[in-house]
This record gives sequence, structure tokens and C-alpha cells, in this order.
Amino acid sequence: MNQNRGLSAIAKAARRRWALCLLVGLPVVIGVGTYAQLAPAQYDAQTTVAFAPRPTSLVGGDVIAVVLPRYVSLLKAEGTIQSVSRQTDVPESVLESADVSIATDSANLLIVVRDTDPARAAEAANALASTVLTSTTDDDLLVAEQVDPAVAPEDPSAPPRSLLAVAGLIAGLVVAFAAAVAAERLRPHVRDEDDIATAGSLRALGRLPAPPDRLADRTLDPTAESAARVLVARTEHAVGAARVSVLGVTSPSGQHDRVGVALAYASVAAGRGRSVVLVEADPSRGVPDATDEVTPARDLADVSTDDAALDDLLHPGHTDGVLVLRPGPGPRGVGFLASRLPDVLERLRNRADLVVIECPAVSEDDAQVLLVQLPAIVLAVRAGTLATDLAAAEDTLSALQTDVLGVVLTDVQRPHGKRLEPGQQLPASRNPPALEPVTGPEPTATSEPRMVEETA
Repeated sequence: MNQNRGLSAIAKAARRRWALCLLVGLPVVIGVGTYAQLAPAQYDAQTTVAFAPRPTSLVGGDVIAVVLPRYVSLLKAEGTIQSVSRQTDVPESVLESADVSIATDSANLLIVVRDTDPARAAEAANALASTVLTSTTDDDLLVAEQVDPAVAPEDPSAPPRSLLAVAGLIAGLVVAFAAAVAAERLRPHVRDEDDIATAGSLRALGRLPAPPDRLADRTLDPTAESAARVLVARTEHAVGAARVSVLGVTSPSGQHDRVGVALAYASVAAGRGRSVVLVEADPSRGVPDATDEVTPARDLADVSTDDAALDDLLHPGHTDGVLVLRPGPGPRGVGFLASRLPDVLERLRNRADLVVIECPAVSEDDAQVLLVQLPAIVLAVRAGTLATDLAAAEDTLSALQTDVLGVVLTDVQRPHGKRLEPGQQLPASRNPPALEPVTGPEPTATSEPRMVEETA
């Protein structure tokens, strides 16, 4: 089981860090392959010298086995190498690398010379054999005969190009996988639900792709409803028997992660026939752009606390049953909302079954002032976020003693699959693409779970 997990982790790291794998592994494969192809061919020339007792000597095989190593040492001697080199013009380095050995259970001396020139290799092997024949003329015990003269080989013996190419491929894969695993461990990112569990103690609630840019300008695509219902059902399953009427959505950083998550919860609740208020509490997007159809005439900080004044700031969204509240431009409006949040929530609950507040990032002071007052929070995390950022956000929320239901992983992409940079807006004319169904079983129940209003 642990071995399977290890292989799965390596495969996941390689899939995520494929660019790094190519950057590191490809040069190794190319380098070894290039060496294998460009290395000069080498040829082995071999000859055999057979020894036998002289007719006048009475020696047995045991004596031959003792005498033969003397001729091996003779051919390895520096004087012999220099002498043969002068006679044949073969470089001493070629002669020094010659393989001289005694064949097993025989009286044969094998001489193998390797060189890039096949003719020169054969010449060197025959020259060494001649040296042995000359030496045996003074030997009273043994006589030698060259039974297999060396000839210039036609086919190269080295290097093993195919074997080197395979070895280079294997080495490139090993180096690439090692680099990918090291990168994942040194700088881990959150890309799936397993990464959420590894980065901290929060549960994964689901996954949403490509959220819209503004709460008031978007609605869910019809094909996304089933996936959104699964996300809400898993959130309600995490809540258990508790009843939620106010939900805060925040993120470690960025501004696009929270919008799609808040919209998913609001749209599903509105589809169940409930009234919903979306509160856009991000000061970086408090001022609508020129293309926005909904422009609040007054700042929340300038409005009295009576219901009629609050109605001036509630505007219908593109989803039936959803109203949008924008606190006003800049931190001033958000600061007023944070200071008056209990009163504002009480008045909003009189008008809506569910209030979803899109809060600023956890690291911002305004977000912390808001989050500490909310009964339930969902953390939206963009796919590719550093695990350390998620852990830091979790630590901050834990220090605030907030009730975090879990993490929703979001995929922020442009059309054609390109990711959005932080602060970049999606085209105003496009609806968000369909939500991806989350993996895992949907909580079962006798009736559809609902996030209903808290009772006193």
C-alpha cells in the first residue's frame, strides 16, 4: 500500500511539474544520446596462442598452469609495450589497454586489442603474439603456436549505442522525477482535495472552475446546477444539525476565488425558492465599472439605519431571488459594514433566508473584523495556491476562533484554458463555465438538505 502511494505521489508530482521534468530530464537524455552517437567506434582484434609441452620435456598440465602466467606478465611489461610500439607504430596506450588472459581450463593465451582503427588493432594483437612466440624459443618446457591470427574486424565492438541510449532515457526519467518530487516537497501547491488535507486540518468541500468577476453581473450556467447542489449538500453535511443563515466566503489572497463560491451557494438557495442577499464586501471592487448595470447611488456609510434607506442599496442580481448589497467604494464602506454588522445582518435576515458575504482576503484587516463576527465561513482557495499560504490562512482563522466549514478549491482560467493573473477580470460578456462535479459520494438524505435560517 505504501509503495502504491509512493508511486502515485511520484506520478502526481511529474504530472504537475511536467515543465520542470522536461527542463531537467531532457538535457540528460539528449546529452547521453548525443555521446552515444558521436563516440568513435572501437574494434576488437583477437588472436590465440596455444601452448604445449615440448616432446623432450616430461611436464604435465599442472606445470603448464604455473608457467603460462609468466607470459601474461611479459606482455604487460613496460619494456615489451615500448618495444612493440616502436616496431609497429601502435600507440603505447593501445597496447597497455590490451586484454591478455588465459582461457579457462586450457593452455591457450588470449590476446584482445581494442582500437578505433581495426587494421591497427589487428596489427597490435599479432605483434604481441609474435613477442610470445619469440620468447618461447628459449623455453625448455613449452612450445607456443599462434593458432588464430588476428584480422581486421568489420563490425565495431563498442560503444553499445543502443544500451547507452536506453540508459540515458532511464537516467533522464530518474533525474526528472527526482526534481519534480523535490520541487513538490520544497514548494508544495494546493491543486486537489488531497493537497488540502496535506496542507492543514480543514476538510475539502468541493471544486469550482472559473468564477465570474462580479456578483451582480453573473448567474450560474444551467449545466452547473447539479455540481453546485453537491457542493452545498456537502457543506450542509459538514454543518450537521446546525442551521446556517449567514455564510462568509473568504480566501488566502486574490479576488476571483471568492466570487464563484459565493454565487454557487446563493444560486442553489435561490433555486430552492429561498430569498438570498449577496453582500460584496471587497473594497478593491467596491466601485462598479462603466459597464456595470447596477450603480448604487449612495454609500452605506451615509445611509441611516431605517429600512427604506437600506432598500436603496439592495439591487436585484441576475438570479431570481438574489439581491446584491455593495457596502460602498473603498475601505470606508466596508469598515462601516464591519462596525454595524450585527445590526445589518439582523435587518437582512428579516428580508432573506440566507445572507452570503464575500469578504476580503484573510490577510486584510477588514476581513478579520468581518470574519470574527460571522457564524460560519467557507475558505475559497485557488488551484495552484502555495500550501504555506493556505496554512497561514488557516492559522489566522484559528486565531480568530472562527467556525470554518471547509475549503472550496477553485480553478481560475481565461477562455482557452489560460489562467487569470491576480486582479485580472474576466470578459463582462461571458458567463462562467460549468462547475465540475466534485469527487466522492454525495451525502444521502430522505429529502434535499437545506441551509435554513437560524432560530433564536
